[in-house]
Amino acid sequence: MSSRNWLVRIQDIIDSTCTIRDCTTGLTFETFCENKVIVKAVLYDYMIIGEAPKHIPEDIKKRNVTRKFLGD
Repeated sequence: MSSRNWLVRIQDIIDSTCTIRDCTTGLTFETFCENKVIVKAVLYDYMIIGEAPKHIPEDIKKRNVTRKFLGD
């Protein structure tokens, strides 16, 4: 397992979610699709959101936490 603390991984998820929101607020889908820089930034953040839960211990994920947030 990586030496990064699982709390940092959760913060990565939160930060990536905020970045996606900030990059896409006010954009139409068409405008979003036309801007390749924003598309790539959003895809990158989705990759972070998808990978981070793999590094959070199972006992932490099984606690009373919203599972949608943890990617399960």
